[in-house]
Amino acid sequence: MGKVESLSFHVLTLQKKVEENKKGSKEKAVWEIRSSAFKEGGFIPKKFTADGENISPPLSWSQPPKGTKSIALIVEDPDAPIGIFTHWIIYNIPPAIRELPAGIPKKRVLKSIGGAKQGKNDFGKIGYGGPSPPPGPPHRYIFKIYALKETLDLSPGVRRGEFLKAIQNKQIKVATLMGKYGR
Repeated sequence: MGKVESLSFHVLTLQKKVEENKKGSKEKAVWEIRSSAFKEGGFIPKKFTADGENISPPLSWSQPPKGTKSIALIVEDPDAPIGIFTHWIIYNIPPAIRELPAGIPKKRVLKSIGGAKQGKNDFGKIGYGGPSPPPGPPHRYIFKIYALKETLDLSPGVRRGEFLKAIQNKQIKVATLMGKYGR
């Protein structure tokens, strides 16, 4: 192999590696969830709590990973005196949807969100139940979104345990957003 051929071979090999790295970095891109109402680690505005209008905050997320068939979300308070307290379960969100506006209706099935279903929160109600901590230090509220490789065969109104069992081995990627609220 001559010097020119050898150099051409090395240039082509280097170009191929660069393309593979670009492709790999796109596939490994971070999946994020955010809210226009509060920042990561920030305080959740009163409007979205039991002390305010008790409506769900606006949420949006980046493009889900390849192979996502549905999206699910759970909101939990890990600081509750009784242990983890569930504030919201919503699942079977179509992967083409990239946001939930503020004030999602408290209905079992949401036709406006592609037939997404909602579970029961620990207040015993369907849909979102805003932060309602006892007086004291602020609690953390974890908004955890899942990219799933299939839709969930669950009836509306499921509780946390059944939901978590159903998503086992179906998760492609998980993203979280944490907000705080205290009284």
